[in-house]
Amino acid sequence: GLLVRRVVHHGGIRAVGSVGDNTSIDVTITSLIDHNLSPISATAVSAPVVLQPMALVSVSVVLQCGGGRTDAGWVVPLTVQFFTPGVDVMTAAPNYSFNQNTTKVGGTASANVSGIIPGSYDITVKSAHTLVNVKLNVVISQSSATVNMGTLIEGNAKENTADDAIVIDILDFSVLSTAFGKQLGVDAGYNAQADFNRDGIVEILDFSLLSTNFNKVSPITVP
Repeated sequence: GLLVRRVVHHGGIRAVGSVGDNTSIDVTITSLIDHNLSPISATAVSAPVVLQPMALVSVSVVLQCGGGRTDAGWVVPLTVQFFTPGVDVMTAAPNYSFNQNTTKVGGTASANVSGIIPGSYDITVKSAHTLVNVKLNVVISQSSATVNMGTLIEGNAKENTADDAIVIDILDFSVLSTAFGKQLGVDAGYNAQADFNRDGIVEILDFSLLSTNFNKVSPITVP
C-alpha cells in the first residue's frame, strides 16, 4: 500500500512517491505511521493524493587556481546544505546536508545531491580550506535542477583549529608560513590545509590565493 509520509496544512495529505510529477491518485487511508514507524490514531478516509517526486540537484563550483590543478585537484570534498530562506546559514540547522566528492565537468567541479523536496531554499557550499558560499532564494521546482554556486574562496587554512574560521586573516598566513616549501610525501611539515590548489606542495601559488582573499568573510553571497 501507500506509505503516507507527510501531512500538510490544507486538510489534505501530501505523499512522497516515484510515480511522476504531480500524479494524482485516489486512496483509502485506514492507518497512519510516523517517521519512527509508530502507529498514529486515524479514522478511515478516502482522499485524492498527489505524488510529488524528490528532486536531484546538480551543484557546481569554480575552483580558484583551477588552471594550476592536477586532475586529482578537481576531486574536492564539498559540503552542500539547504536552509529555510532567511535564516542565518552560519548558525541555523539545515533542512538537508550532504558531504560529496566533486568531479571535473568542463571548468567546474560538480556534485549531485538528491532527495530534495521541491521548494525555495538558501543553499550553501564549502570545501576544505575555503569560505562558505551562499545563494539565496533558490527555487527547486523540477525533478532535476542545476545550481551554479560561484567561485569558492580559498585561504581558510585554520578551519580545522579552534580559532575563528569564518574570516581569512593573519592566523591563516601563519599556517601557510609554517608549511611553506613543504611537499607531500617528502617533507614532514607539509600541511594539506595550506595547499589550496591541491598540487602537493605549499608554494607561491598558495600564498597568492591567500593574499588575494585576505580579510574576506563567510558567507560569500553569490548571484
